[in-house]
Formats: sequence, C-alpha cells, structure tokens
Amino acid sequence: MLIIPAKMYVDPDRRDEFLAGTADETRQTREEPGCVDFIVAPDPVEPGG
Repeated sequence: MLIIPAKMYVDPDRRDEFLAGTADETRQTREEPGCVDFIVAPDPVEPGG
C-alpha cells in the first residue's frame, strides 16, 4: 500500500472555491486502477491549511 500525505495552503477566502475545483480530480483519481481512496480535506484547525 502506498500512502502519500501532502499539505497545501490556500487563501482562506478561496477555500470553498478550491475544494469545489478538486472534485473532478478526486473523482478521476478514485477511478484509477488500484486506488482505494483519495481525499482532499481542509484542516479544521488551521485556516488555509
């Protein structure tokens, strides 16, 4: 199993726009052979994180 954690910083004012923009990539990634799951989730503590 391969797990790749990553952290990105997004302007807190554009967070919802960013998350909406990742929907298509998330769907496509989950359809890749062997992909068990793929998640884009905002940090609940750090704004923009």
